[in-house]
Amino acid sequence: MLRKDSRTHLCRLLGIVIGLSLLSGCSGCSGGGSSQPTAVQSNVSLSVMSLMFPQVGAGTSSSPQSVTLSNTGNASLGISSIAITGTNAVDFAQTNTCGSSVGAEDSCTISITFTPTADGIRTASVTITDNASGSPQTVSLTGTGTGQYMTLSASGTYLVNTITNQPVFITGDTAFSLSVQLSSNADIETYLSDRQTKGINLIWVTLVDADFHLNGKTENDASGNNPWNGGADFTGMSGATAYWSHVDYVLQRAAAHGITVLAGTAFTGTFDSCSAPYYGSMASASDATMTAYGQFLGNRYQSYPNIIWLLGGDASYTLCSPGIATKLNDIATGIRSADPVHLMTIEATGSTWGEPSALNWSAYITTPSNPNGWITLGTIYPKGIPSNTFSLEISQIVSQNVTETSSSPFVPYFSVEDPYETEPGGAPYNNQQLRQEGYSEVLGGAYLGRLFGSSAIWPFNATCCEPSGYTWQTDIDATPSADQQRLGQLFRSREHWKMVPDVNHTVAMGGYGTGSTLTVASRTSDGQTIIAYIPNGSAATILVDMSQITSSSQTARCWWFNPSSGAASLINTFATSGLRSFTPPDSNDWVLVIDDAGAGLPAPGSADLRE
Repeated sequence: MLRKDSRTHLCRLLGIVIGLSLLSGCSGCSGGGSSQPTAVQSNVSLSVMSLMFPQVGAGTSSSPQSVTLSNTGNASLGISSIAITGTNAVDFAQTNTCGSSVGAEDSCTISITFTPTADGIRTASVTITDNASGSPQTVSLTGTGTGQYMTLSASGTYLVNTITNQPVFITGDTAFSLSVQLSSNADIETYLSDRQTKGINLIWVTLVDADFHLNGKTENDASGNNPWNGGADFTGMSGATAYWSHVDYVLQRAAAHGITVLAGTAFTGTFDSCSAPYYGSMASASDATMTAYGQFLGNRYQSYPNIIWLLGGDASYTLCSPGIATKLNDIATGIRSADPVHLMTIEATGSTWGEPSALNWSAYITTPSNPNGWITLGTIYPKGIPSNTFSLEISQIVSQNVTETSSSPFVPYFSVEDPYETEPGGAPYNNQQLRQEGYSEVLGGAYLGRLFGSSAIWPFNATCCEPSGYTWQTDIDATPSADQQRLGQLFRSREHWKMVPDVNHTVAMGGYGTGSTLTVASRTSDGQTIIAYIPNGSAATILVDMSQITSSSQTARCWWFNPSSGAASLINTFATSGLRSFTPPDSNDWVLVIDDAGAGLPAPGSADLRE
């Protein structure tokens, strides 16, 4: 028999052994392995991170949309609150089946409805506060009171925002690879917030891509999701949930920033060859396949307030035979069958230069006698292989503007692409030349506006395509982006929707130069304003017919607008009669603005003009 003190010692020893076994995670096991006890915790997973509601009239409720909240943890999730928060929280309402807790590996549903209190874009969030890590979790909500950000006016001659009922001037940017290259919501938000701040209201975004993102050899987006669910091109979209949900998110966030998306359906890529992936797959696909792809797009996005459809993309009617036109027509027809609301256009090209849409695609323009046509906006595309000679670039802008303005039938048009920042390769244009492109395009007839582009921005750092030494994060603040902002500010401050190009030099009658020194002028149809861009500054003296200004007071206020700073300075007030000479203040490029003094217009570029 053990003595009492021996028994006590033995018990203590056994306690130590048992404790060590518990700490090591095993009892009586051999080897040196150990494991940690499984953490007991809850974890929240949401089925979507954003919801876009179809347009409804003010005071009318939408159908509900739902978010599934799943607790993927091994402990009960305690919920403190589920609430609508944000700028327009009153326009959204939620009900849920979650209660105060959700069991481990269980889920509940949050249903949201949208009832706008006013026209226009309305934003809010569902905010979930709970005991899981990452609390609070949010789902972004976007809805629009009835309207489109960009559609044609009743006269069919200019763009209008049907929510504000104001004319729209396109101040655009090329964000081609935004959806396929960026997987970070924070990066997407950085880009969109910056562009909104700079007044950008239209961005070109491709919906699918096989050439110009990541390494340039994949159709998968940056998260590895495939638009065709791993199948043949233009098929399997309904099964590619993750891919198209990301596209949805990008378009919805653009809408939340007041930005319309020029949605590229598939880049044809036939500028100087017929070997690009989507040309080949379009050519081999059946008409039914291409039409079904269009129907998919139309059904998915017909309720969005911020879409203009872009067909083609270096689409050559002549180089690769008219067969490509048939396949693009299939896509357009499919879209129109589900979405008769949104505008459509095309980017067309020849073998050396981009070309105006009217040159080979006029048969597809929508007219009363051609209701099956789908082109409702025209484009010019003054960019090409010879553009390393700048005077040829200006000549191409003039030529394409003449083609579009004189076309029959006529549709209003904009400039969809020109040589970008950092282009042409080897001898890129300087900032003044990039400005000259834009002003020459708009004043020469593309009065709807212009898309700017930067090769340092649109690839979003893709290894295939980003120029050496650049990143999109730094280049969004470069001078060309700011110059595009100032261009938009100037034209929005005047009757841009009434601009008529001075093709025959009846306004700027002398000193207007040629080629790279060409002054381009335009006059509003009511005679309220004349705008002239003078690329070579004080080297030119422009002779203006002042009687082209219509004024009850018979006087005109004349201004210099600096396109590189946005500053405006009053020259003087003159009589609206006779000829008057104007010489810019220095050798930099300048914009001459002449207004009816009786209109009481603010300084050019200082405030948007309302109709």
